[in-house]
Amino acid sequence: MNVRRQELEQKIEEMEAALAKLKQQLNLAVEEEQHESIDHLDEHLEEMDHKWENIREFWPIVVKEFRERFGKK
Repeated sequence: MNVRRQELEQKIEEMEAALAKLKQQLNLAVEEEQHESIDHLDEHLEEMDHKWENIREFWPIVVKEFRERFGKK
């Protein structure tokens, strides 16, 4: 076998091993982000509940304003 070919094959194997390691690190990072998002899910849900409550309180005011401005006189 050609020495140059052996060197190239060895470099390819090293690069494939390095790529596999990088993919593993990426998967771990993604998994960690998902766990972090899940850990903060309660906070996000509370924030959405608060926003929804604000909309529920504000909506009757909007309806009243529209009726006063555009309703039958």
